[in-house]
Amino acid sequence: MTHLHSAVAAKGLRYSYRGNGTKDVLSDVSFDVMKGEFFVVLGPNGSGKSTLMRLLAGIEIPSSGTVSLGGKHLQHYSRQNRARHTAFVPQILPAEFSMTVRDLVMSGRAPHQGILGLEQNDDVTSVEGAMAFTGISEFSDRDVQSLSGGERQRVFIAAAIAQEPSLMLLDEPTSALDPAHQIRVMDLMDSLKRERGMTIVMVLHDINLAAMYADNVLVLKQGRIFSQGTPSMALTRETLEAVYECPFLADLHPLLNVPRFSPVPQKCR
Repeated sequence: MTHLHSAVAAKGLRYSYRGNGTKDVLSDVSFDVMKGEFFVVLGPNGSGKSTLMRLLAGIEIPSSGTVSLGGKHLQHYSRQNRARHTAFVPQILPAEFSMTVRDLVMSGRAPHQGILGLEQNDDVTSVEGAMAFTGISEFSDRDVQSLSGGERQRVFIAAAIAQEPSLMLLDEPTSALDPAHQIRVMDLMDSLKRERGMTIVMVLHDINLAAMYADNVLVLKQGRIFSQGTPSMALTRETLEAVYECPFLADLHPLLNVPRFSPVPQKCR
């Protein structure tokens, strides 16, 4: 039974690509994400993380099982209503196009605009606010192609914010960024959660970022849930060694009192 306060509920999700035989990419995946929660999905390459995000976004349809948003099955949403409720920032951002930053952020307003797509005062206000929130107002007239990877990432996040969703899905938004930009993106998401009550569901590779920011984590291995819960509960040395198949050192972060992990190189074993 779906919790009344859940923003996302997955029940018995299974997914197999066509032509992939009987091997499931995801199998028997069930979890709830509460409203206003920062929820992180972890796991090694090929564990099904990106597929899970595409199922939650409605881009892919599960082979079996259900996804519910706000207590309503995803299949009962029209595409426009789903876009008003949920914003998705994919792992690989489109790069080969020419558009100003402001125009790209304005594209996030499409679910709220009429058939003609004419800008209204609310659209302008939302776009200006999203650019200010993500710190990109200063280059609103620049071509997106001229931006660095970190700047471009913030532009796409601003477009997602301009959508005014209650749920934001992000697939590895920090994977191509340096540490300073990684923290900036994570702080942005944390601010959206705290200041706007937005629900954040994010795929990460960085275990320590997940431990620092997530309210709850889901750890996948070979398409199945291996562990889930708060970072202190779900992220243990034993769990990570079993999932990633390499040794780890574990201690506590000196400022946040959350678990911190370091993989052990071969030369130190």
